[in-house]
Amino acid sequence: EQPDNAEAKAQLAKLEPQIEGIEQRVAGHSEGIAKMLAPERVTHEEQRAWIETLTEELAALVRLTEKMRHRLSAASAYNAIFRDRVSRLREKSGEACQAIGAFLHFRVDPSIRSYENFVERADVLAGQLNSLAGMLRTRIDLAVEEQNLALLQSMEMRARLQFLLQRTVESLSVIVIAYYLTGLAGYVFTGMEDFGWISHSKTWTAGFVPVGLLIGIVTTRRVHRLLEREGKKAEEPEG
Repeated sequence: EQPDNAEAKAQLAKLEPQIEGIEQRVAGHSEGIAKMLAPERVTHEEQRAWIETLTEELAALVRLTEKMRHRLSAASAYNAIFRDRVSRLREKSGEACQAIGAFLHFRVDPSIRSYENFVERADVLAGQLNSLAGMLRTRIDLAVEEQNLALLQSMEMRARLQFLLQRTVESLSVIVIAYYLTGLAGYVFTGMEDFGWISHSKTWTAGFVPVGLLIGIVTTRRVHRLLEREGKKAEEPEG
């Protein structure tokens, strides 16, 4: 049975307030999102809350138009059959059926257009909701990328500072080792001077300073390499 204009109007009259409400809310959402995105800093919570709101609106719109799309599909199929039969009737009966065909089209065509107009409005709303949600998701993705970049830069800076600190500690370690070795050597040279084995123990002690520094450098480098090897072994998977 072909739906007539009165039936279509009755069905759409029930759904009209709902789709008008969604249209008004979407307009309000667009204005609210534009104001929210104006500041340079917007919290992720605010953006995610807007995405949830838009998703809920889109779900409500889909539920609203699902039945109407079904009726439009059925009505379009019926309309195709109807037009085919009317055209055949005109071919057989000539102009005698022109008035009847025109009257039937007058009854049927507006209902089809009403369904189509409703679905077109729903499609426009769905496109607007998807565009708003996509814009927010893009903004969130950009914000996440900025945070990741800032985090990487911070990690790089920390690694650089850690490297400089490590080099500073190694340099201090060389100085400390050389200092204690030179002190011990000074005691040895003083004792040797007391036994008469050498003279000018302070000169010998001063001459030992480069040797102490060299020993400190070699020692710290060996320790550093040993720690690197142990670290690599710890990172390798077992098995």
